[in-house]
Amino acid sequence: NAKVRAVAVIVWASVVGIAGIFLLDWGVDVQRWVVPIASTLLSVAFILGWLPYECAAGAIFVLYTRPFAIGDRVYISNPGSNPKIEALIVSEINMLSTTFVMWNGESQTLSNHQLR
Repeated sequence: NAKVRAVAVIVWASVVGIAGIFLLDWGVDVQRWVVPIASTLLSVAFILGWLPYECAAGAIFVLYTRPFAIGDRVYISNPGSNPKIEALIVSEINMLSTTFVMWNGESQTLSNHQLR
């Protein structure tokens, strides 16, 4: 969670800094563009909600940590009122979700940001 936020902040600061440098270099009045661009980005972030976070967390989980591969047997606990550990076999890994096969042949799809 902390790594995802740190990476997101670094990427965001880099993109904004590079864009600002290019705009200044091209002679664009930055103050005239800051308010509309900032309000648009804030509106888009508000509309999308947790989607950017889930995408970034899932991508980092799949591409960076790579905790399992297709065919691996994993044990996932279900915390709550009746906690139990289930043995699942990884059948498909996507950017946002991972599909598992249970012992009885049923498929179960979980979001990658929940598996962290």
